[in-house]
Amino acid sequence: MRLLDHQEYSNIWVGMWWALQTVTTVGYGDVTPTHPSGRIVAAFVMLEGIAFLTIIIAAITSTFVERAAEEREAEEAAEGETPEQRIEAQLDDLALRLGRVETMLSNEATVEEALEGADLAVGAVLLPGGAQAPHLVKRSMLKAMGPGSVLVDVAIDQGGCFETSRPTTHSDPTHVVDGVVHYCVTNMAAAVSRTSTLALTGVTLPYAVHIASRGFEQAVTEDPSLAPGVNVYRGDLTIESVAQAHGLAYTPLSEVMAVA
Repeated sequence: MRLLDHQEYSNIWVGMWWALQTVTTVGYGDVTPTHPSGRIVAAFVMLEGIAFLTIIIAAITSTFVERAAEEREAEEAAEGETPEQRIEAQLDDLALRLGRVETMLSNEATVEEALEGADLAVGAVLLPGGAQAPHLVKRSMLKAMGPGSVLVDVAIDQGGCFETSRPTTHSDPTHVVDGVVHYCVTNMAAAVSRTSTLALTGVTLPYAVHIASRGFEQAVTEDPSLAPGVNVYRGDLTIESVAQAHGLAYTPLSEVMAVA
């Protein structure tokens, strides 16, 4: 522009200022080309600026439109999904959110596939009422893991979810089966005893205070959430899942309390 309109564009900085304000379609008008060739160039610069901004706005708009369409399709698809398909979709969403974590449905085939070549497997099964944990990893599956690989059975308090698990202690925490190291300490939280004690008492203290202030039977009657925590009362086993796991007689808590 300075070559075409050297009177209006006295130096390169004036030309650069004009180009910037023109590209952004501001056009203050403080500097305008007067030569016909300069005006032609200015027209092209303005059109390029408009086209550039249009492309950016279109890209941003397209992103939001595609996201809205995907969410709408997901909602429409969910209406006709089976429970299994919904679970799969939730697992896929979880995997997407967690990045490198891969999720899958828990069944014998997928567990065996996941164990192949694994260096570490952590079993964390929790069933309500202290019921016996299922053996998700059979002894025959251990051969898929290499020698020196490790199994950590967090569910050992409920019998363990590995067939080859047996309770161990902090003083002797591991045992080896078919070359695979098993860590099955029955009270793993004791490794950080102060932290775990603070966490546990923080949750259970309100219940203890309620029982202490109201008496056991009245507290259990008033607060239904306490009843599932009563395992044994007056010599009777009051948790059905525990009775079944150990082949013992079960008596509902309500019957024991009625007799009392």
